[in-house]
This record gives sequence, structure tokens and C-alpha cells, in this order.
Amino acid sequence: MKALRSTIVLVAISATAVGMTATSASATAALVMPGQSIQAAVDSAAPGDTIRLAAGTFHESVFITKPLRLQGSGRSTVLEPGGTPNDCTPNGICVFAPGGRVSISNLTVRNFEGFGIIADQASDGFTVSGVRAVDDGEYGIAAFESHGILWTHNFASNAEEAGFYVGDTPDASAILTGNTSVGSSFGFFLRDSRHGIVAGNVATGNCVGILGLDTAEEAEIFGNVSAGDWKLFGNLVRNNTKACPANEESPPLSGIGVALVGPDHYVISGNVITGNRPSGDTAFSGGVAVLDSTDLAGGTTPNRNVVRGNIIKGNDPDILFDGSGSGNVFAHNLCSSSVPPGLC
Repeated sequence: MKALRSTIVLVAISATAVGMTATSASATAALVMPGQSIQAAVDSAAPGDTIRLAAGTFHESVFITKPLRLQGSGRSTVLEPGGTPNDCTPNGICVFAPGGRVSISNLTVRNFEGFGIIADQASDGFTVSGVRAVDDGEYGIAAFESHGILWTHNFASNAEEAGFYVGDTPDASAILTGNTSVGSSFGFFLRDSRHGIVAGNVATGNCVGILGLDTAEEAEIFGNVSAGDWKLFGNLVRNNTKACPANEESPPLSGIGVALVGPDHYVISGNVITGNRPSGDTAFSGGVAVLDSTDLAGGTTPNRNVVRGNIIKGNDPDILFDGSGSGNVFAHNLCSSSVPPGLC
């Protein structure tokens, strides 16, 4: 991960070098057909333009450094690896330091060695909707050090790391709603980031359904960002039973619904969290786990988190709390088992 972050920073620097332009007053639209170059259309577009992609398969990576809209024709518009390498390779679509909002919608990105879609330093808004990120090697859809994140009705599956990731930002101002994450290490991964809503999503078949994590890692722009101020409600987090073996960055993990490892001021309410039981070795498990991140990730203790009014059933256990931090509340949840006893 650290090496990957270094690569991201280098690419971000190269993105800055190409220069930014203010949004044009009158946007136009271009249509790209299979066999034509999406990158060529992006390069020639004015800020604020719309690029429409016809149905079919495109073999290339796409590097975006200006505000624009990239619209597919549905899941039959597919980006796969291939074509001439550029600064986005080996990722599918890269968005770096735009001077305005970038919108990506209605397409499939699959089989990329790196990220399906990645944004870094997208400071004025980053919208992804109706996208399928399938079998990508690192993350499905991810944003680093970005603000104004809106992800709706996307699907991510079988990412080596996370289906959906928001990290390294003190003000993500993020809304993640109607998304589904299946079969990844982490369904929704919120690391060293603050201010967001995760509502009405589905996480199933992952090692961890939803993870809020505080670490001691330094982000390129914002330094060490404490994690917190997220609201999780109306999500279905079930059967996250996949087993992920230990690696250099993580202990073994399996059977975890929602884990808060070190963050503060999370509110978890109105969720259905069921059937999250380990199928292999794991550092911990549970429907909802609230833990100190000092030993696991070098972060801090969890403080003033609220777990209230959820259905938390059939997990192992339903609630796990290591007693660290202060002001953490567990109230009015429908659950049967907790460690320590008495939290249900």
C-alpha cells in the first residue's frame, strides 16, 4: 500500500504538470465509438464538456485532469486493459487535481491490475454513478485527499483491497448511497477521513463489510488525518464471511460486519447487520466491533461513537467492544450476544 501511494503521488505530480484550465462557459458533447480513443477525446475536450461512450469494449486507461463528464451507455460500455500505456496505467480511469467537478457514469471497468477508478486531489467534486467495477486488482472505486464525493448506485466486486474507498481527507463531504460491494477484502473502507454518509448500501461476501480506520500514516497534503464524523444508516451488511489471510499491512480478517478501529464520532443506526461469522483465521470478528487501533494500525482509541437502533443478529458475536476510548454508546439494538456481556 505504501508503495502504491508513492506511485499515486508521482502520477498526481505529472497531472499537475499538464496544467489546469477554468471551466468553459459553454460545454459541448462528443461521442466515442469502440475502436476510437477515449483518451484522445478527453485530451481535446474543453473543461466542462461531456464525453459519451457508445456500447462496446474499449481497451485503454483514461487519464482525466480537467472537469468533465464521462458517460457510458450502461454496463455494455466496458473499459478493459490494453492500448497505449499512459500515466493512468495500470488503472482504469484516473482523476487527478481537477479544477472542477468530474462525473463518471454508466459504464463497466474490469480486470485492471490497479484501481478500477481512482481520484486523487479531486478538490471540487467527484461523482460516480451507475458504474460496475469488476475484478480489479487493488480497489474498485477509490478517492484519496478528495472533497465533494458522491457515489450512487455503483457495483464493485472481487477487489483485492476495497470495493469502495475514501481516504486521507479531513473533509470528504462524501455521500455513498445505493452501492453494492461483494467479494472484496473490505466492502466499504473509510480510512483517515472525516465527514460523510454511508446510507442504503449493501455489503456482502467480503472479509469486512464496512471499516472505519484511524492510522498514523501521513497523507501527501493533509498529513495525519484523524478518522471520524461518519454516519452509517440503512445499510444491509450481511454474510461477510470471506477469509483474508494476514499480509504486511493487516492481520487475518474474516466474519466482520462493521468495524470501527480507532475513529471518533461515528453514528451507526438503523442498519441490518446479520450473518457475519468467520470462515478462517481472524484477529477479531463480530457484527459491530469497536476497537483501539493502536496495536492494529498505529492509530488511536475510539471515542464518542454511537451504535444505536440496529438489527444485529446471527453474528459471532453480535457486538464486540474492547473497552477502549471514552463516550462510546451501545443502545436499543436488537441483538443477542456481546463481548463483554451486557451490551445488547
